[in-house]
Amino acid sequence: MEMEMIVESVADRMNLIRECVSYKDPVGVKKLILEDKFNEESEHWELISILGECITQENFDTCPGFVTVCERCMKYVLNVGKPKELLLALLEQADSFSDSVKFSTFLGLLEMVILKLETNQFYSLELALETLSDCIRNLELPKSLDLEGEERRAPDLDPVVDKINTDVAEYLNFLSKFVNCLTVSGCKESELQKKKNTLVKYLLRVLEHPLVFLDLQAKEVNGRTVKSGSVNCMERLMGLLTSLHPRFTELIDDSLSHNKRLDRRKRIKLDTSEDVSFEEEPVSMMALSCLSYLMFVEGYGQHETSCLITKQGIMESNLKFVVALMRKEESEVRLKGVLLFQHLLGILNEGTVLSYEDLDRPEYFQILDALFDIMIRCPVKDIRQLCVQIVPGFIQLFDSRARYQISLKLFGTLKHAGAFGFCVQLFKNQMEEIIADPWTGSKDSHIFCGINLKRVFLLMTSLPEGPATDLVENSDRIIAVLNFIRYLVLKDPPKTNLTGFWDFYPHIEKEFLKPLHLGLDMSKGHYQLEITGLEEGSQSKKSLEEQVEMSISVAGFKMPKMARGQKIAIMRMALNTLDLITSLLVRVNELVDQQKKSADK
Repeated sequence: MEMEMIVESVADRMNLIRECVSYKDPVGVKKLILEDKFNEESEHWELISILGECITQENFDTCPGFVTVCERCMKYVLNVGKPKELLLALLEQADSFSDSVKFSTFLGLLEMVILKLETNQFYSLELALETLSDCIRNLELPKSLDLEGEERRAPDLDPVVDKINTDVAEYLNFLSKFVNCLTVSGCKESELQKKKNTLVKYLLRVLEHPLVFLDLQAKEVNGRTVKSGSVNCMERLMGLLTSLHPRFTELIDDSLSHNKRLDRRKRIKLDTSEDVSFEEEPVSMMALSCLSYLMFVEGYGQHETSCLITKQGIMESNLKFVVALMRKEESEVRLKGVLLFQHLLGILNEGTVLSYEDLDRPEYFQILDALFDIMIRCPVKDIRQLCVQIVPGFIQLFDSRARYQISLKLFGTLKHAGAFGFCVQLFKNQMEEIIADPWTGSKDSHIFCGINLKRVFLLMTSLPEGPATDLVENSDRIIAVLNFIRYLVLKDPPKTNLTGFWDFYPHIEKEFLKPLHLGLDMSKGHYQLEITGLEEGSQSKKSLEEQVEMSISVAGFKMPKMARGQKIAIMRMALNTLDLITSLLVRVNELVDQQKKSADK
């Protein structure tokens, strides 16, 4: 747009600027503001608003020259205007900072105006950081975080992850300027420490969201280490954190103490109705948990751990962070908790034994629950398998009384048949140690025998609905229990009865084996009848591939509409499972009869 006319008033000039902006005319905007050196203080706020709205990713992609001119004009206004007022004008547009181009541009503008302030500079920085950290906290997370195997090698290919890395990197660059200024400042020690704590707070917020949700592990590719954008952001953050508070263990301890103080003050206010005012906020447990993971698993600051703390003490002080990570629904966060716990177990001295009294720590059972929850529900196979590897060693870490108590807890609470069967195998391993060498640790062997073993069997052999129990759904559990009974029958005959199993076998036979036998007959008859009906129905239809809808359930789930042939195949698989249980049951009964006859001779 050509500007040959003489602009007579400020209002006319502002109207012309708006018109140039509407046409995305960089020449007109440049002339009206930069070349004519427009400097009307009453319009500075409005100018920042008009120009700021033009700085977007869309405009940058279509007309980058226009965006560049708008940015130059905003810098001019910031140079000639009042910093305090213009800082607020910039922050007013925070709602649109989700645009990466705008976020990056405004970070530079905010840095410029804050550094211009002669007084209350750090207060203004804190005001800006509160707004900017909310933008980081609201960054969209990738929708699919359930990556495994080769998928984890290139996380930056996800555009959402790439945007997170871009925005976080810009934010950390912004913060680094003020961290560097602070480390060389000459202010009083108390004031300096307060400012450092403030910057640490905003760095920890980035760990809480979004970094804890991202893959922070460097990868080995063809013998060399490859770091993703997320890892680079994390390393930059940890570098800034180190310059502000080099001892991470002290930082974590101080943060936890701070949280306790705030919690105590809140309780005082609630209990006494006194006007206890405070503006401080607690440090996020998720941020501290992520920091713990980075220390112990990724090796940042681990060397700073005090040598006066025992390895068991290190583990126990970090259990709460393991729980916080494992309880999240996101697989990437849960993986961090599992890896952290695996590392903590690994640093314990060989021969370390946790006592029955240690179970008073609620975190141990919370972690056990979380491990099984991940084993059952986590969609990532690698994480599930890692938990399967960890659980036996974790349980074995305790003494006999504690292991027995853990077994009672698991058998009393686990509903998932596969996980239950896994626990039966773990308990069987305990019994193998006792039967193989009854003299070793004989002082504790009674814990797994006699009445205590009966208590376990009462939980193991419970059929919720008697013979009507869905045996296919509970097949993993039933097969594991039958295998365990078979093992005891063979290894501990009635003549020795070391475990006391034969003392309560009649109860097992009455309450478990006989109802199971009846239930197998009922279930096989049911499935066979349904298969026969489907097969007969197929004779009068066009083909087995016809879609049918029938009220049939397998393993507790109603079968959806599918080809008749598919339904028949699934039901035959269920019959095969029932046949396997039947063969095990028959074998157990045969072995019991043999052992009884041998004992009578």
